[in-house]
Amino acid sequence: MLERLVSLRSAKLLRLIREKDFDGLLLTRIENVRYASGFRPVYSQWFRDSYVAVLSSSGDLTLLVTNGDLERSRRTMPWVNRLLPLDSRRVELIDKTLREQFGAESRIGYDVLDAETFSKLTTSLPKAELFAVASEISKIRAVKLPEEVKVMRRGAKITEEAIELATRKAREGMKECELSALAESEARGLGAEGVAWSFATFSGVHAGLMYRYDTTKLLKNGDLLILGYATTFEGYNTDITTTTVVGESPSKDQKRHFALVYEAYQTALELAIEGTRTQTISENAAEVIDHHGIKKANSFTSFQPLLHGLGMNVYEPPLSPDPNRREPDYTLASGNVLAIEPAIAFFDRPSLGGIRMGETILIGKGKPVVLGRMPQRPISIFSAK
Repeated sequence: MLERLVSLRSAKLLRLIREKDFDGLLLTRIENVRYASGFRPVYSQWFRDSYVAVLSSSGDLTLLVTNGDLERSRRTMPWVNRLLPLDSRRVELIDKTLREQFGAESRIGYDVLDAETFSKLTTSLPKAELFAVASEISKIRAVKLPEEVKVMRRGAKITEEAIELATRKAREGMKECELSALAESEARGLGAEGVAWSFATFSGVHAGLMYRYDTTKLLKNGDLLILGYATTFEGYNTDITTTTVVGESPSKDQKRHFALVYEAYQTALELAIEGTRTQTISENAAEVIDHHGIKKANSFTSFQPLLHGLGMNVYEPPLSPDPNRREPDYTLASGNVLAIEPAIAFFDRPSLGGIRMGETILIGKGKPVVLGRMPQRPISIFSAK
């Protein structure tokens, strides 16, 4: 299954190579390395520069990995044409690989190179041309193949189970980080490779300030509790967010605020079809919140984009406009997988808390398909008479 998926993804990259008349691609971002090769990396911020893939116009694939990953890769990735160890001589090894693969004169597309690496490569390969194509590669990854959607559907169910458990286990006196740990354990037990980011579990004043991470703060009955969980499964990320209330007895104001964010979400979801621009979706969701009298400073439009794409990066195209801007603006395409996340946060009175919600959805020819849904219990709690 993995070998076929790698082959299908590589075919999309090869089309880019041929369209640009490149000799090949030099990939250093881990999501692109994995997309082209199927290599599963060590999940650590310290290993971000430890993997490189070089894909030629003929489909020949060279993978450079740490010595610790070399033997495992040799035994499990027979489709890689050339596996090489990558050590402290990183730039020299990349240079040597490019020379052997393409010669001294070549046209090479790359995703990301730091200034030092770029300078050294252009000096050592003066007749080679290097072209930045990170945005083009991101757009290629953004349109998912049916085989990718199948994997993401399974991953979304894991995220769904983790956030469901958190809503059930949340209780007064529990630490935010304790609840996060229970949810992450659930996800890992179901097969998640890890979390795309530290599970966002924040309550009360922290919800009012939209902390986006957990602390040792104790949960308190009556506090709004935001759960924003994203897990990684077989290289793909899915993202679900919900808001509940500790003790499950929301006030009238909490019910009203939840209802308007939920309405904004439903409005955005209805518009999320092939051909719609993300700016249009964002503006319509914002209008719902504005209509209910929430200050613009407390609406999602002032502190976060409404939506973001999901895939081998947890934050990739399609994207909606940044706060207080009209860009970026993308046209949704069939095959996009994304999270829509309207929110309000009472920054001027943080004790009131905040609300955010969102699901993992697939854009198709008709209405979107929800791959990973929000827990239904909070919706029933806030809508109860």
